[in-house]
Amino acid sequence: MTEDEINQYFKNKYSRSYNTSASIDESIYDDITQKGLLPCASDPNLWYIKCRIGEEKTTGMLLMRKFLAYQNTENPLLIKSIIVKEGLKGMIYIEAYKMPHVMRAIEGVSTLYKNNVRMVPIKETPDVFKVIKDTSALKPGVFVRVKRSVYKDDIAQVDWVDLSQKSIHLKLIPRIDYTRMRGAMRSAGETDAPKKRKARPPAKLFDLDAVRAIGGEVGKDGEFYVFEGNRYSRQGFLYKSMAISAVEANNVKPSLAELEKFQVGVDDLKSELANTLVREQHGQFVTGDVVEVVEGELSNLRGKVTSVDGDTIHVQTAIPELKGTLKFNAHELRKHFVVGDHVKVISGRYEGDTGLIVSVSSNYVILMTDLSMSEIQVLPKDVQLCRDVSTGVHSSGTFQYHDLVMIDAETVGVIVQMEREYLHVLNQNGKVVRMKHQSLYGKKSSKYAVALDCEGNNIGVGDVLKVIDGPNKGLQGEVKHLYRSYLFMYSTTHHKDGGMFVCRARHVLTLGLNTFGEEGRKEYSSSPRGVLRSPMHPSGGGAAPRGQMSTPYYIGRGRVCRDYGAIGKSVRIIKGPMKGYHGMVKDATESTAQVELHATCKTISVERSHLEVLSGNGEPSQAFQPYKSMRPPDGSQTPYADMGKTPRYGPHTPMYGSQTPMHEGGRTPYYGSQTPMHDGSRTPSHANAWDPTVPNTPARRGIPDDDFEYEASPVTKYGGPASVSPATPGYSVDTPLGVPYTPGDLFSENSSPFLMQSANSPLLGSYAGSSVGESPSLQPSTSGLSLFSTGSRTSLSTPSSSITSDSPKLSFDGNLGEWVEPNMEVVIRDYPVDRMLNGRVGVVQAVTGDSCTVFIPSLEKAVSVYVEHLEPSKPLQGDKVKIIRGEDVDSTGLVISIDGVEGVVKTDSDEIRLVNMAFLCKMVS
Repeated sequence: MTEDEINQYFKNKYSRSYNTSASIDESIYDDITQKGLLPCASDPNLWYIKCRIGEEKTTGMLLMRKFLAYQNTENPLLIKSIIVKEGLKGMIYIEAYKMPHVMRAIEGVSTLYKNNVRMVPIKETPDVFKVIKDTSALKPGVFVRVKRSVYKDDIAQVDWVDLSQKSIHLKLIPRIDYTRMRGAMRSAGETDAPKKRKARPPAKLFDLDAVRAIGGEVGKDGEFYVFEGNRYSRQGFLYKSMAISAVEANNVKPSLAELEKFQVGVDDLKSELANTLVREQHGQFVTGDVVEVVEGELSNLRGKVTSVDGDTIHVQTAIPELKGTLKFNAHELRKHFVVGDHVKVISGRYEGDTGLIVSVSSNYVILMTDLSMSEIQVLPKDVQLCRDVSTGVHSSGTFQYHDLVMIDAETVGVIVQMEREYLHVLNQNGKVVRMKHQSLYGKKSSKYAVALDCEGNNIGVGDVLKVIDGPNKGLQGEVKHLYRSYLFMYSTTHHKDGGMFVCRARHVLTLGLNTFGEEGRKEYSSSPRGVLRSPMHPSGGGAAPRGQMSTPYYIGRGRVCRDYGAIGKSVRIIKGPMKGYHGMVKDATESTAQVELHATCKTISVERSHLEVLSGNGEPSQAFQPYKSMRPPDGSQTPYADMGKTPRYGPHTPMYGSQTPMHEGGRTPYYGSQTPMHDGSRTPSHANAWDPTVPNTPARRGIPDDDFEYEASPVTKYGGPASVSPATPGYSVDTPLGVPYTPGDLFSENSSPFLMQSANSPLLGSYAGSSVGESPSLQPSTSGLSLFSTGSRTSLSTPSSSITSDSPKLSFDGNLGEWVEPNMEVVIRDYPVDRMLNGRVGVVQAVTGDSCTVFIPSLEKAVSVYVEHLEPSKPLQGDKVKIIRGEDVDSTGLVISIDGVEGVVKTDSDEIRLVNMAFLCKMVS
């Protein structure tokens, strides 16, 4: 390396080091210089002395002259300076090293109190000399309050300020007495009468027509009206000049209701809120608030509050260049929120409410409350960030959200919104009234209230219902309260009044206990005897379809068997409005189960077909099987084995004395003197006697479906049962039409077809002179033959009850084989040959007569099953289906969506149909 290179190397090396160290030393020097200006222990102390108010400056001048007078003497005053702060009343400061120096200086000054000399701490000394920026509170657009006159405590808006005259021009809402006549309309007695002190007129915008109606004279001054020396704008506001001392400008917080009075429209209110500066009250900011600077050079700067010291707010910004915290006055900041923040209202009309911010404007926010799900508009200063959710308890502690309250002796309502002083109550007439909590009569309990829906089902608090009539038709919700025939229901899809709405009990239908489809409900309502339908036999027609259990209408005095084996099982709801919920069975009958939900700890009624049993690991183990009673299911049915012929041996019933029914002596019906219990006398007992679609006899189910093996025996003329031999066709050639059929039953050699279960036959018959209180005398019709689906048997069908002999109407039953076709997905139910197949899902491969070949994918084998043991598989959304019942029978299509018990099907002809799910069967390609 040459000499020049070495020289350049050291120059570059040490010149950079010198510059770096110089910059570091300079910054350190600046810091030391600033700290050196602060007072220390070696500096003179600052002492403050109380002074006579109003003579602070005079006393300061006196001490200064005294100091100058003693300066050239042997004993000069040892004080350093005298400080009198502008605006600080009753106090002056003296700078000196020791207290005796101060005491000697104030000796003989009568305006000072010598006993109140105190030293200012060194740390607080800089604050004495701190210059505070004087911000005038009176600016155009700022809201103030009037302190005197008829407008005392009224809110007013500053129009302009004249500081030279110490006056202020305000915009107010006028208070004109429209009850006092003016001008020529005043009577003589009113003129001469002594003036009395009247109540303050209400605040109301200027009304030109009302003023002229009372005789007032109104002039014009440009754009303003002049009345009684005051000027009014076209919008009705009063513009009036007052002294500055007559208004209060500090810490004025106009409410949102007061701001709305100053605006003509919503747009004006938004503009006014955006341009109006509302001063924050001390203590509104808390640590953690996100704030924005609205005044000064740092306007629009955002940061987070780190600490609050009175009116001083310490803010930490996210800008790296601004290290440390910045100090601001409270009125220089405002809270800043973004959409999605969860906040709580801490003051104002909606104090205590919590919600989610959905919109943010310049000076107001809109939030959706957690309880009522309604939008409210509040000022940013009235809310703060929080994680808690409102409890819904009123500030008085008496009422709670969604409480049922008494408005008067005959009117009740539900609380749908709470304010600090008022409650919004939805009454039984569907109107929302705003009331103070003191005017309510108190709360009312509806825990044990019961009503009946449109089909007579019992409904109570907690039931899920669907509105089928009235103004809220189509809504579905849960009953929160019940009062007489009025239901207060809650729905998450109803966004008005906090999700609450009112309807009558007769306008709703219970979900989860629906025993009729749409078509069945239509038949029920149009039947002349439908209203007398017995709760003991709610199915409305013959035997129930195989694999299904009919739902009892009344589970009070009715003899409904309880399924003790299902109690305690863990289940999951797979259908209906509560689909997906898990629970435990608390009670069960043939058709329904009481399930206690794990999520809500509530007990609800659910159809057994809507449940599936869960195993120990929470996986589905099996479907919730329909319950089978171990007693003879139809022991009390009359007739027993004569296929609808009552009486069988001539027009006399009973044949052998008073022994009807024949199994239990002289007891008609089986369970006591209840023939029928709520139906009036009618035979047959299971269905509407006028329904041509339902064969009411024979009532007995086929033996292959019964787990209880028994042999029906007629009653002898001595009152006891006959021999235990099978019930043969009877004692004459009328059983039926004289000839028993062969082959017999699958389980008995001598069984006759009268013990077989009769399917719903389309064959019609007619009544001959029967009435409601009589056993109908049936006349055979020539409708033709009908195939029984029991085994491989064929028999002549006896006539079913009907009013007319029109063409038969097909009624779907699990025993009827017309609906089964190849490629249908079916479920095997109650298969007696191999019970392991029960509940299996299969695909129909071929149909031969009343039996078909079903391929079971889970077992990978095909089995031959009678049609009566098959049920259609319920489709899901997107499945290919075939309509097996109803107006569009045999149509195929695609399930678009499912709504409860109904499905929306798009047929192959591009038509949209709303079909009951029970009328659909899934098709497999």
